[in-house]
Amino acid sequence: MVKIYIDDLQSPSVAVKWSAVAKLRFLVKNRVDNRALIGEYGAIPALIPLLQNNDPWTREQNVTVLLNMPLFEGNKTLIINVGAIKSLVYVLKTGIETP
Repeated sequence: MVKIYIDDLQSPSVAVKWSAVAKLRFLVKNRVDNRALIGEYGAIPALIPLLQNNDPWTREQNVTVLLNMPLFEGNKTLIINVGAIKSLVYVLKTGIETP
């Protein structure tokens, strides 16, 4: 199921992206092994573009997913290598709401 959620992040539909991010958020908040699996399946690079999403709720959920991912040690390097920190800092500085 995790792979399906990650694939859904590429959907042109805001509703599909919203649903996928919400499901990933639930998974990363509850178990370390979920964080490992989600990182292994490539969710981190797929989540970065959603930090620029026009839907504030999707952006908020996305930030939550990305901030929970490093609770699994192996995801820290992935987050750094894909350049997620700069995007996360930008969203945290400017806020979640769409300008």
